[in-house]
Amino acid sequence: MGEAWSPPRVPDISDPAFGSAVPNPGAVIAPSGIATAEAFGTAVVSVSSVIEFVDYFTAANILQAVQSDIGITITGGKVSLWADQTPNTPHDFSQATAGARPVMGSSVNGFASVLFDGVDDFLSSTLDTPAPLTTTTFMWAVYRIVSAPAGNVSMFGGTNFGQTVNSDVLRNSVLYNNVVAVSSNSGSAAGGWGRMEGRFSNTVNDYLKFGANAGTTGTACGNGASTGRCIGGNTTSGYANIEVLAYVLLDAVPSAPQLAAASAAVTAKYGGTVAI
Repeated sequence: MGEAWSPPRVPDISDPAFGSAVPNPGAVIAPSGIATAEAFGTAVVSVSSVIEFVDYFTAANILQAVQSDIGITITGGKVSLWADQTPNTPHDFSQATAGARPVMGSSVNGFASVLFDGVDDFLSSTLDTPAPLTTTTFMWAVYRIVSAPAGNVSMFGGTNFGQTVNSDVLRNSVLYNNVVAVSSNSGSAAGGWGRMEGRFSNTVNDYLKFGANAGTTGTACGNGASTGRCIGGNTTSGYANIEVLAYVLLDAVPSAPQLAAASAAVTAKYGGTVAI
């Protein structure tokens, strides 16, 4: 069993689909008896919660979408693949090098996060996104910075620094496009969980938000495409010590009602721990 398995939406360990399988000693079992990734050996048991964040955005606009309780493949105790949940063409996040794989991290309201160590952990994909001058790129995520970096490192973005949200030792969180700073946000300090929004549209409306803290605006971000979308950093832009619960990438700015509904879903799923 080396491949990911996709069960019904809310599988229980008593589901006949599991046959007579018995969870491994020390396997992680989520609330309500839902089995998570390591519950049945090295193969993945993808799971779903009632709340899936892809449901809160326009399906045609979703480029990538992952959340930590769905589509995780564990190999040797580490995350080797995080399956893309977009209803469109999927671009999974993966890591072939065992030593560079993240692990399952701390739990928020019963849901384990994906922890990147800030040393060499990252997950990459083959997704490229065009310059915002052509198509708007919008990032939405739920994460926390575990520890501040020594310099400026990528959390979410391309291997070429394109359309990137970075962790910065001075400004905590910075919106970048090909190494041009556009918007900083002081709300993304180390330690606290929050919901992030980042807009790349080549207009003065581009912004970065974390929780209730809006960053600066007024400078357009649109001078370059993004290649090879990654989470946790990459070999060219450094590595971030972060924990991630969810990440959604879109090719359009969601409506205000959609963003409000997604924020309400964050609170419903994770409780008041996550700032929105």
